[in-house]
Amino acid sequence: MSVNGRIYKTEEQAQDVMDKLKSGGFGGCSAIITPESAGPDVTYRDICDDSVLNGEVPRYQGLVYAAALKDGNSVVLVDPAIGFGAEAETILEAGGPENAGGFAYMELSNGTPLSD
Repeated sequence: MSVNGRIYKTEEQAQDVMDKLKSGGFGGCSAIITPESAGPDVTYRDICDDSVLNGEVPRYQGLVYAAALKDGNSVVLVDPAIGFGAEAETILEAGGPENAGGFAYMELSNGTPLSD
C-alpha cells in the first residue's frame, strides 16, 4: 500500500476532505494533521512515523508536508487498501488541494551512504 496525501490551505478544507474519507470507508486508514496539532517544531519524522499510517509515508513526502504545516497549511493522508487508491485520490482531489511543488524544503544528508 502507498500513502496518498494532499495539502490544503485551510483546516476547514482538510476537515471536509477527512469527513468525506470517513464516509467513504477510509476513516480507519486516514489522518488529518493541522498546524496546531503538529506544533511549530514539526519534522518529517513526526509525519513519517504516524501510527495511523504505520510509518508508510516516504521521507521526501514527509519533508514537503512538514514544510507545508510550518507555512500554516493542513495535511490529509490516507493509506487505502489495494484496489481503493483511485477512490481515495478522487476524494483528496475534490477538496481543492494546494500544489505541493510550491513548498520549499531541504533534505540534509550526512554524506555517508546507507547511514540514514
